[in-house]
Amino acid sequence: ADLIVSGITVPDSALSGDSVTFSWTIRNIGDNPAVGWLTDAVYVSADTAWQISDPLAGTDYRYIDLAPGAVQQRSLRVRLSEVVQADSLGNLLNPLPGVVPGNYVAIVRTDIRNNIREYNLANNRRTSDDSLTVDVPRLALGTADTTTIREEQILYYRVDVEENLDLRITLNGDSLNAANEIYVAYNRVPTLTDYDFVGNVPFSANQSFLIPGTQTASYYLAIIARNQSLISQEVSVLAEALPFSITGIFPSYGGANGRVTSTINGAGFSDSTQVYLKISGDSLLPSIYTEWKSRSEMTARWNLTGIDVGAYDVVVSNSDTVSVVLTNGFNVQSPDSIQLKTTLIGPQASRLGSDVAYTVTVENIGNMDVEITEIVVIFPSNQTVEIVSDDLLGKPIPAEIANNPDLPGMGVSLGNGYAILPALARDVSPGQRLEATVIFRNLSPVEASQMPVYVTATPYSRDDFLFRELAFILEVRDYILSLDPSSVPQEIIDYFSLPEGAVDYLDYIKSTKFFTEESLDGPTLPLVYSPLENILLTNNLIMNSVPLCEAIIGGVAWLAGLAVTVASAAYITSGTSAAIVAGSFFLSLYTGGRYLCQFSSTCTKVVLEDNNLENWFDLADLIGPGASLLDAGLNGSLAALRLANIGGLIYFVGAGSEIICNILRAAFDPNDITGPAGFGDEHWV
Repeated sequence: ADLIVSGITVPDSALSGDSVTFSWTIRNIGDNPAVGWLTDAVYVSADTAWQISDPLAGTDYRYIDLAPGAVQQRSLRVRLSEVVQADSLGNLLNPLPGVVPGNYVAIVRTDIRNNIREYNLANNRRTSDDSLTVDVPRLALGTADTTTIREEQILYYRVDVEENLDLRITLNGDSLNAANEIYVAYNRVPTLTDYDFVGNVPFSANQSFLIPGTQTASYYLAIIARNQSLISQEVSVLAEALPFSITGIFPSYGGANGRVTSTINGAGFSDSTQVYLKISGDSLLPSIYTEWKSRSEMTARWNLTGIDVGAYDVVVSNSDTVSVVLTNGFNVQSPDSIQLKTTLIGPQASRLGSDVAYTVTVENIGNMDVEITEIVVIFPSNQTVEIVSDDLLGKPIPAEIANNPDLPGMGVSLGNGYAILPALARDVSPGQRLEATVIFRNLSPVEASQMPVYVTATPYSRDDFLFRELAFILEVRDYILSLDPSSVPQEIIDYFSLPEGAVDYLDYIKSTKFFTEESLDGPTLPLVYSPLENILLTNNLIMNSVPLCEAIIGGVAWLAGLAVTVASAAYITSGTSAAIVAGSFFLSLYTGGRYLCQFSSTCTKVVLEDNNLENWFDLADLIGPGASLLDAGLNGSLAALRLANIGGLIYFVGAGSEIICNILRAAFDPNDITGPAGFGDEHWV
């Protein structure tokens, strides 16, 4: 037998995503019948020469018994959105994007698997004489298109826009049971894996997003219906070219006399855009900090001190003459207490030697920013722990020691069988959630096979946090100077003997921008703890009788001698033991003979006591009543000063905590199982 293809017909035009019909004729020009199972393949190609990369539109598989000279008419209906890449035998390799607009021919290859005995295979392929023009339906700007879409169906659209506009795409479905998806790509048809923008609301029938800074050309949309229990649904698609505007703000509220950070969404923003609250008439309250993120998103922070409770317009300005207003867009409320809600999710039982992850979320449920949030994870000190988070960071360190191989992480061993791993966040706005994954590596055995994991989050003002840090730094200084001089490197003793140490420390932390409105741009300590490389807090270093609740709220001070002074670099370089390189409360995790897993407590307010230390500096007297330590000009000798009554300066409200007791289990040899002795010679049980 010898099969050839002829008479290929294609439609004149089609829309990408449509179903189209290709027809062709198979003729047996051989001397013998063509008998057997035959597979024909239909391709669409931008040229007339078949290549392995041409999209396969579909295959036609059937049994034939074709006599010499006989013909058979065939047709195949295919969807242009479901083409694939295949090998020469028609085996599917990869799905391909939908057919993009353009002119195409159809190529039909018969007997692609060579199941029919033929003496000439070179004539089994033919290209259509006519071409198919494929286009995507155009979605006009500002005009919604409403249509019906079936489950798993794909709708395609093309949106033509000019340069440097902000394009908003909105998809609305008429069913709460639908989970629609929308993908957008520039100058090409998108797929599930190849797109530039995507609707970001999972399991929702409605999607909306902004494409900032458009380019001159076409944007292609692919809408996929995940109707779940529905046969079909009605959807509406709208594309809008937005002018300079505000579309929303979150949070849209804030407590009077506090600081509040909001995210503003809109269009046409630039790095010179300014944000204000309109207090009255021509009186505008400028933001104390503005961060431009994109043409559609900005962050603004206001100090609401002295602002009355009420609704205020949000004003965004690109110049002195071009401004847009969101009327009554921001509400100043009566101030709430600063509160954090902490959630810890993790396993109740795990296998020894495995890696285990816990999920931590901390949410600001008040109506003012938390200027400094400290999250502390407490766990048995023989575990290796890492915090992975885009929201949290360690404490800033000098660049000259950032790459030191002896640099420890933020983790600290408490010397009583437990360790703490703290992490920080700045300016957590109302409603904002911090998320982190706490990973325990290669779980080690623990006492009674119980591994308590305790997480607490504490809010601070900048001044409160800084006062606490200075207090502990100075206490560490006293402790270092009380040690046998032969046990401490001389450069450390020399440095901490100088009264200017606190000035250097304050100057350093100011230079890191940690306590400013600006983004932190220097290195920080890694959020890790290793039992082999840790900083030990001895029982007599700080305090040895602090209740658990107060100790957790106190948290962890800056790692003195490591991150804050010239002496820190010298101390690391010396390679001596790190037993004195830290400042924190000593934390006893046993209370009344109970494991931490059996302990629960609620903290609402803790006041740090003076502890009668003789060499603390009186920073309160230095800067004056009511002044901010961050604004103080500390450029002189502090030798005669003493930090008195620090307990009256630091208040912590609304700390949140969570605990999980993970039971660690190990594999065992069944031969080691023992049971009752049983009865009689055969030990019946």
